[in-house]
Amino acid sequence: MTTFISVGNALQPFSRLAKIINQVELMLPRPIFIQSGNTIFNCKEATIKKKITLTEFEERVLNSNVLILHAGAGSVIHALQKNKLPIIMAREKRYGEHIDDHQVEFANALAMLDRVLMIKNKEDLEFAIHHKNKELSEIKNNERLLTLIDKIIDSRLN
Repeated sequence: MTTFISVGNALQPFSRLAKIINQVELMLPRPIFIQSGNTIFNCKEATIKKKITLTEFEERVLNSNVLILHAGAGSVIHALQKNKLPIIMAREKRYGEHIDDHQVEFANALAMLDRVLMIKNKEDLEFAIHHKNKELSEIKNNERLLTLIDKIIDSRLN
């Protein structure tokens, strides 16, 4: 299990998300990789890079179990194209995180379609992480069940 966090490349820092990530770091599946942009993260157990290539971004999206992204259209669309359910937080103008509230509008629209898990605070993120961890556990249990069924079928055929 892995966690990938990306705040994009906006000039403004996304300190609200960084603060929340720092508070819930112990809940996140390891390893943790953060694309930090102009935001300072204080996570002790994360690999942090300011910028990454589009190829690396796509690989991390594909190979991560928990995705926590800013609500930038490019980031979210890449995740959705990889059939991922990203946890997203919109940058907001009132906090000086962006020049307008287009991310809020985009995030709300996707949340209404159940295409993302939208968060606004630490409690939302804790719930979303719990949801993702439960989902991963169910997937593993289903894989075990399918393996068991395959073994039973194989033993009956032989």
